[in-house]
This record gives sequence, structure tokens and C-alpha cells, in this order.
Amino acid sequence: MIYEKLCNISSRIIPVSRKTSETENRELARAVRFLSPIMILTLKGVVAAAYFSATLILLLSLILLTFFGVNLFITIPLSIMASLVTFYIVISYPVSMMNSYKLGLSEEADLVFEQFILVFQTGGTIFDAIEMVAQSDHHYLSNAFRLILGRIAEGIPPETCLMDFAKDQPSDDIRRYFTAIVSSLEKKTDLLDVLSGESFEADLALRQKNLELESRLLVVAALVTYVP
Repeated sequence: MIYEKLCNISSRIIPVSRKTSETENRELARAVRFLSPIMILTLKGVVAAAYFSATLILLLSLILLTFFGVNLFITIPLSIMASLVTFYIVISYPVSMMNSYKLGLSEEADLVFEQFILVFQTGGTIFDAIEMVAQSDHHYLSNAFRLILGRIAEGIPPETCLMDFAKDQPSDDIRRYFTAIVSSLEKKTDLLDVLSGESFEADLALRQKNLELESRLLVVAALVTYVP
């Protein structure tokens, strides 16, 4: 992917990398960790790419506008604006991509949770459930769970892997479900209780309405952002 290559190349540029080595951005760091199943990124690489791209656009804009004879008082502000916009686009891309997965993950949360229930009902273990999701056709979650299997193979407990995975998720449903799974295993309670009763049905209906509302808000936000 072009973005991955840009980050990789930029991170190798020593002056930029040194400036970004101590940069801290929790939301960006969370997005980088979230995207690890589908993209190979580092926090330093993303920030380095933003600085590198902004500098490149600044220089190119100055050269091109000067070449075409644009007044210097117009050239400099336009070049700076182009540079700042480029910086924002590049550095915010991981967070934007993470947020774009939010609705999809919320919709898949019930399916994944039911897969865990199915495995536990048939006497399977948490490892069997993780393996089942990894072998499914979920675009993001299956890749993520394959990485979890790799961590488990290194000796990390499945419960720890699930909690680490859950804390970086933009979807509240994913976080809540996996927290409930780990909690039920630790307390040795029946996970089926979470799915039973009218309270769950009401909660499911409420979340469905929230998803529909959030979808509409995202459409409105996109129109406001891109339509002049």
C-alpha cells in the first residue's frame, strides 16, 4: 500500500525520524495498533511521513508557483496552506481509517460473540473460539485473531490477548463483549446469561437505533466536509 511505503521511507530519513522519535499522540498510537492486522505501521513512521509529505508539498508549491510567475505574497501563503493540509491528511489517516471500521465492527460484534457462545456450548475452550474467529471470513477480525493466535503461541495467555485487543477497539460493543467473555471466564460464570432476558433484547434494539443514527451523522459530516 502506498501509505505504508510512504511511512516506511519517511522513517528512514534521519532528520525527520529524530524529530518525531519522541512524539506522543495517544489516539494516533491507538489507531496504529488497531490497524496492525491489516497494515504495517509505526507511530514514528506515520509522524515522519506527515512531516516529510508536508515539507515536500511546501517546496513543490513554492517552486511551481514561482515558476508560473505568481506573486510572492500569494505564493508563500498558498504553499504554507497546502503544506498544512497535507500534514493533517497524512497524520490523521490512521485515525480516520480506524473510525471507518467502527460501524462495521459494531455490526459484526453480535456474530463474533455468538461464535464464542457456540464454542463454549460445545465444550470448547477460549483458544478454540479464537481459532474459530480466525478461520472465519471477517475482513478485519479474522486477521486480528490470527495475530492473537501468534501471540498465544509465544506463551501469552488468551485472556490477556483478548483484553489487549479490546482496549484498542473503536467499537464499544467489541470492547464490552470481550470484556464480558474474559470476566465470565475469570469468575467462572455462564456467558449465556449475557444473551438472555428482555434486557438484552432492549439493549440490542437500542444499539441498532444508535448505529442507524451514527450512520446518518457520518453521512452528514462527510457532506459538510467535502461539499462546498
